[in-house]
Amino acid sequence: MSRTEIVSRGKSAFVDGFELFDVKLLNDIMLRVAMGGRGDKAPLLMVHGHPHTHVIWRKVAPALSKDRQVILVDLRGYGDSTKPESTPDHRPYSKREMARDLQLLLQSLGIEQCDFVGHDRGGRVGHRFALDWPELVRKAVFIDIAPTATMYERTDKEFATRYFWWFFLIQPDNLSVLSPEVIRGRVRSLTMLLSTQPSLEILALDSRESFQRNKEYYLRRLEEETEPAVRELLDRDMAHLDAIQFSSASSRKFVLVLPLDEKAGADESALRQLEKAICDHGLRVRLAEEQDVKRLLAIYYRQDLTTEVFRDFDGEEYVHG
Repeated sequence: MSRTEIVSRGKSAFVDGFELFDVKLLNDIMLRVAMGGRGDKAPLLMVHGHPHTHVIWRKVAPALSKDRQVILVDLRGYGDSTKPESTPDHRPYSKREMARDLQLLLQSLGIEQCDFVGHDRGGRVGHRFALDWPELVRKAVFIDIAPTATMYERTDKEFATRYFWWFFLIQPDNLSVLSPEVIRGRVRSLTMLLSTQPSLEILALDSRESFQRNKEYYLRRLEEETEPAVRELLDRDMAHLDAIQFSSASSRKFVLVLPLDEKAGADESALRQLEKAICDHGLRVRLAEEQDVKRLLAIYYRQDLTTEVFRDFDGEEYVHG
């Protein structure tokens, strides 16, 4: 069973008067924390934004710690904190999971209530933290949270040039959520590229399953969410997802099969070269793993697809004289 561990990492080289700690939480996440100060006032928890760490508070934290304890934390995925593997729905890096880390951090430190300051992404995590554990937050300040949806809608060349890395954060999970024009352009690009590989075979898979995963995610969120305003937003998102699926029902994702000539000494290098070429054309691709191949066989033999682990298929039991 997991237990809390707090390990000192010595004095901070960046924040005067603060000491560094690695705090292992009950969920096995380790957060790097800098702490300093003491006093009668409620402890102050300060959370950085993207793409920063706790060091962003280095100029103000010493002054704030004169009459209270100040806790500076690196969110999971940032700085020296744990960086867990993500999942298709990105849940390990959701604001809810990050807020849960903060709740467990206070529990580990024996703090019953705090004041909160969050900047940018830290502010969004703070929203979730205050909604899910209002009893832990005495006062809260949220600083400079960018209205990203509005900013993306009003994007022009100047904005895109200054903040080019932002656009890596809004890539869709699959072709199905792209506009028809973009899908046609990517398919044309893929077709031209693959025409240089005469031995390549293409299998087209319906994207219905991808939509279903997204819809299941929203349904799960609705079951967990108690805030009426957030539930309304989730309902709208799910309705929007249904509209996209209806309008782009012909969208596809592809499986590419490239036979390797063992007699000619072929190896994975040909696959790696093709993988890189496809990525250079702005498409997502990865080499198939054993479970991917078994899943294709399960589709071919019309077997159960609800499992995450597929059994071996040899085809013998499906051959009828």
